[in-house]
Amino acid sequence: GDQVKLGQVLGIVDAAEAAAQARVAQTGVKVAEISLDMAKDAQKRTDTLFQQNAIAEAEKTTATQRALLAAAQLEQARAQVKLVSVSLGNATLTAPFTGLVTRAPAGIGKIVGPGEPLFHLEDTSVLKLAASLSESDARVVATGSTVTIDGSSTTGKVTAVLSSLDPQTRRVPLVAEIPNGPDSGLLSGSFVRAHILAQDTIDALELPASAVRPGSQDELVLVQDGKAHLVRVTYSNGDNNVIYV
Repeated sequence: GDQVKLGQVLGIVDAAEAAAQARVAQTGVKVAEISLDMAKDAQKRTDTLFQQNAIAEAEKTTATQRALLAAAQLEQARAQVKLVSVSLGNATLTAPFTGLVTRAPAGIGKIVGPGEPLFHLEDTSVLKLAASLSESDARVVATGSTVTIDGSSTTGKVTAVLSSLDPQTRRVPLVAEIPNGPDSGLLSGSFVRAHILAQDTIDALELPASAVRPGSQDELVLVQDGKAHLVRVTYSNGDNNVIYV
């Protein structure tokens, strides 16, 4: 239930083992630096002897390779220090963004493993509405359309209308963003009823519910050119009236 800011400390994991590994890694760097200095010194002396024709070329090549190996071992030791430093830094858990803490560990001493979530943080300043539209309704809704929520005076905007149907529901997914102020009356994660104001007006014909074909929920009988045709109602306003589009 706490509101936290970006970078605020949420919890600290015991990092005694990681700290010990960091000290070992730093010692390894010092050892590798000494080995590299010794290898370079040996290489320098070998080069001088080779120039004086006092040793064979094979010995010179061996000294050069030992110096290169020592340099590679030093880079490896430094990389190990960076790796351990990252693990040590991960022991302090901070908020990745400003938001509301919705879940936290029950107490001190919990044993945790890599990748285990400890805190749940939500940015409730702007809520996202995940909804869907019928294929016919999606034609008159576009990005930027106004969204209202029952029981709230706050209005939002449609941010995305997918141009494909959900294969399971055969409806068009929609996403809207709703500003969430202290007086909005909205709760994150709740089910709501939303209304979308279409971008364009469309022609519609309002008929009484008795016009629906008996035994059907969304079919009307329309007479055109002296012939009866079945058409489907695309919207019902809930007041015992239907609208044919």
